[in-house]
Amino acid sequence: MKQLLTVVALLALSHSFAQDITGCEAISLSTESEIKEAEPCIIKLSAYVLTQPMMGSSKQAHYSKKVVYNWIDVTPDYSFSLNNNVMKIFEDNNVLLFNTYISCLANAALTKENDFEEYALELLAIYLREPDNKVDKSKAIEKFLLAWDTKSIKKYLK
Repeated sequence: MKQLLTVVALLALSHSFAQDITGCEAISLSTESEIKEAEPCIIKLSAYVLTQPMMGSSKQAHYSKKVVYNWIDVTPDYSFSLNNNVMKIFEDNNVLLFNTYISCLANAALTKENDFEEYALELLAIYLREPDNKVDKSKAIEKFLLAWDTKSIKKYLK
C-alpha cells in the first residue's frame, strides 16, 4: 500500500511538473542565497528529468540534469554520498542513468525530510521499471531491483 501511494504521489508530482520547466530556464547558483532560492526549481527540474526517457531526451531534460547536478555540487544544506554498490549500476556506459540518479537524490533531499537517500533509491527503482524510460537492465540493475523488491536494500548497500 505504501508503495502504491508513493507511485501515485510521484506520478502526480511528475505530471504537475512534467510538461515544462517555465520559470527555471536561467538559474544562477553563485551565492548561498541563490542556491537556496533555486530549490523550488530544483524540485521542478528533477521531477521533469524523472519523466524523460534516458535516451533521446529533450534539450530541456539535458538542461535540467545539468542544473540539478550543479546544484548538488554547491548546496551547503545537504550532504550527498554515493554508495559503491549503487555506483555499480552506472558502470558500462550508464552515465546518463547516473545523471538521472543525481536528480533522484536532489528531489528526495528537497521533498523528503528523513532518510532521503532511501527515498532517492525508491525514485530510481520506479524510474528503472518504467518501460518508456528505455533503460537496458544490466546485471547490476537487476541486482539492485531484486534487493529493492525483497526489502533487502540495506544489506545490498553494505
